[in-house]
Amino acid sequence: MFQSLLLFTPVLICVFWAFVHLLMASRTDQFPTLFTLMIVSSVYLFTDACYVILPAESQALVKTGLLAQFVAPCVMPLACIYIRKLKRDFTQHPLAMMWIIAPVILFTASVLLTYLAGARNVGQFSSEIYSNGIPASEPYKGTVMYVYFVISTFVFRAVLAIEMIWLVITIVRCIRTEDFDLRHIIRFFKGRRTSVLEIQIFNISLIAVAMSPKILLSKTYIDQHQWILAILAVIASCAISNFCHMALLGAKKGIHIKDLRDMMRFNYKRSQRSEVVKQMVIGMIEDMEEQDLMIVQDKIAENLNIETWRESHERATGNIVGKNIFNTMAVSTYGSDSLITRFQELMTEEQIFLDPRIGLTEVAERLHTNKTYISKLVNNTYKLGFPELVNNLRIEYAEQYIINHRKAKQNEIATACGFLSASSFNNTFKRITGTTPKLWLAGIDKQTR
Repeated sequence: MFQSLLLFTPVLICVFWAFVHLLMASRTDQFPTLFTLMIVSSVYLFTDACYVILPAESQALVKTGLLAQFVAPCVMPLACIYIRKLKRDFTQHPLAMMWIIAPVILFTASVLLTYLAGARNVGQFSSEIYSNGIPASEPYKGTVMYVYFVISTFVFRAVLAIEMIWLVITIVRCIRTEDFDLRHIIRFFKGRRTSVLEIQIFNISLIAVAMSPKILLSKTYIDQHQWILAILAVIASCAISNFCHMALLGAKKGIHIKDLRDMMRFNYKRSQRSEVVKQMVIGMIEDMEEQDLMIVQDKIAENLNIETWRESHERATGNIVGKNIFNTMAVSTYGSDSLITRFQELMTEEQIFLDPRIGLTEVAERLHTNKTYISKLVNNTYKLGFPELVNNLRIEYAEQYIINHRKAKQNEIATACGFLSASSFNNTFKRITGTTPKLWLAGIDKQTR
């Protein structure tokens, strides 16, 4: 009895984690595929457990067998799609859903043949196959029952074999293209940052190893050695649980083992609050894009009123125009809904100056005014023409970009900061700062020593 209950453990694990993901991870890009994979897998594991526990003559076994014809061929294609999404490949291919044809055809054909032959006759026939093996099908050749046997046995297993080859090829390609190594998994448990894709491929492989012996064993052998399947069920349950647990972090490219502990952000004692929160913030900063990091950096300084930080920041980055545009002068003088205030928001929040083709016409359209009026307003407020103001903002942005991307090439910096070419960027940088980007960075390093 206890062994039989163990066989249903993977089912319960799948269902449990499906609801956890529904509540906690439904906004991730991988969720639709992952949730479908969990539900389909739980149904397949249920039919698999019934195959072991139910007696051969049971009519319930016929129904679960029909269900298996549909869900089993869905598991491995969904796993392949999940791996592709972990690689951040979200392209929609016309043939991407063609895999659904095989399970639909298998299920439809099995249901139709079961109806034609009669569910009771199919149950008796299945019982003979379980008891005497494939030779028991010889007297049924030329009948509907034999066609059912061929589809539910040989065609079904052929489809699974093809899909298994597809899954293996997908895993091997990932291992080769992503430079995977088993030692990376060992390092993960030692606290090193490891790719989520690499960990999940390891978990999928472990699940496949735990489940594959069932496909190879006969019904007679299974009935005599259910304890072997109980052990395999425990191993599969652990692998499935670990896979689903790691999947909660699917939005991250790489994780540390401490990220598993910090999943629940309030899982700490009051005495540990400072250290736990600090580590979580550091982890989130590692995942942030450069542009977002700069916004957060300014927001922290603003909330804490760190004037000295701003002064040192401006000295370090050569922030001249920023002192004019990134202040509250427009709000206090003209009001929060004034045109110049909305212009500042367009520059500071949306950073449209990073668009290399931005011009007064586009800005005027965004602000619902004409370009002559906005040109005069900008000129009077900042004592600079619009093109010069944009170039100053780009150079200010470039200074911070250079500090945080020291190995970036000049054409990369130019593109990131809104310039059409590296030469244009270099000329503008030298004109505004009085030096080249390389010498400017050397000067900043010298000041900070």
